[in-house]
Amino acid sequence: MEMGDLIILVNSPFHEKNIFGYANGDLGVIKEVFYTDENMFETCLVLLLKDFKEYHIPNSYMQKLESKC
Repeated sequence: MEMGDLIILVNSPFHEKNIFGYANGDLGVIKEVFYTDENMFETCLVLLLKDFKEYHIPNSYMQKLESKC
């Protein structure tokens, strides 16, 4: 994942409203990627298009959307 990528949440354990504010099916744009030690998971600062708010979301919860061209 890189800054500016369009993503969709697909592997989140949350399928509806929850305390974190995001759920599977939400679309967003990556604003920043945070790299950690190799034993830890990567997180991204994502601007979700549903409410234009920023969220820190684990990389494993998202899938990059790519054009079919």
